[in-house]
Amino acid sequence: MGLSAKKLLLFNINVYRDNFIDKVPQALLKIDNQSKQTVPEKTVINSVVPKHIANKIPLSAFLVCKNEESHIESCLKSLSFCDEIVVVDSFSTDRTPEICKSYGVTFYQRDWPGYRAQKEYACSLATNDWVFLVDSDEVVSDGLRQEILSLLENRHNLKISNYNGFFVGRVMFHMDKWWKKGGWYPEKKLRLFKKNSVTWGGIDPHEKVIIDGQVGNLAGELEHFSYDSLNDQVKKLLSHSSLRAKEEYNLGRRVNLFDIVIRPILRFVKFYILKKGFLEGTPGLVMGILEAYYTFLKYAQLLEIERKNKTENKIEDKKEDQKI
Repeated sequence: MGLSAKKLLLFNINVYRDNFIDKVPQALLKIDNQSKQTVPEKTVINSVVPKHIANKIPLSAFLVCKNEESHIESCLKSLSFCDEIVVVDSFSTDRTPEICKSYGVTFYQRDWPGYRAQKEYACSLATNDWVFLVDSDEVVSDGLRQEILSLLENRHNLKISNYNGFFVGRVMFHMDKWWKKGGWYPEKKLRLFKKNSVTWGGIDPHEKVIIDGQVGNLAGELEHFSYDSLNDQVKKLLSHSSLRAKEEYNLGRRVNLFDIVIRPILRFVKFYILKKGFLEGTPGLVMGILEAYYTFLKYAQLLEIERKNKTENKIEDKKEDQKI
């Protein structure tokens, strides 16, 4: 290259630098010492943040889990739009902790104190005012994600400023079908709310979020994968009914003949007829019977606990009498 050509090249480089280099932040540039060319590390240009983004309301999702390796990844993927994800794990022995950490969540481990207490604890760890409660076997649908993002994109949005929480519908996937006609559907749960506006109630295994203030409804749904099979469902019904019976007994609840005989029938009528489970065909009938079975198990186990404690108390009283 001749001398005049080099001068021309240097002139063009200086003109480019003086007129355009201010458009690329110096912090994002690195110099290649061999080629002497400027190479942007990222295609990011400093700019004014749009007003609707600057006013976006940050959202924390939170969930509790134990040994949920078959579901947790799908759940976390669907929560990627949240600003923070808090997971409280009860010392899982499968790959659940490994999967959670791979998604960069805020991860805690804590002994299991019960559904309500664990979820309340997880909620308290969230750093944002608005929180989103999700179960580890749930997936946020595309429609619900877009609805939440639209709702939170501007803190001056009248809908978000007038409400302290929102009910979210759940749709169950079980027996290789979506339950969108009856039985479990529609099932509304308070899941999106201001964490300082709620208290926690309910009886394990069914906690209840109690909110102070106005509540709205979202059209989007959570996809619920509660049972892997009928066998899995029966196992969970046994576990949940046992837990519920213990909680009921501790609250002073006692069983009678009406509970054992009539309540299971009423549960079937509610699920299969009043909530239109019959629209789901034969699977709806099967689920109606299993719902009645759960109710029967709950009160049968409550009766068992009651009789067992009465027997133990009699034995203790007899021992005390013998001492006297």
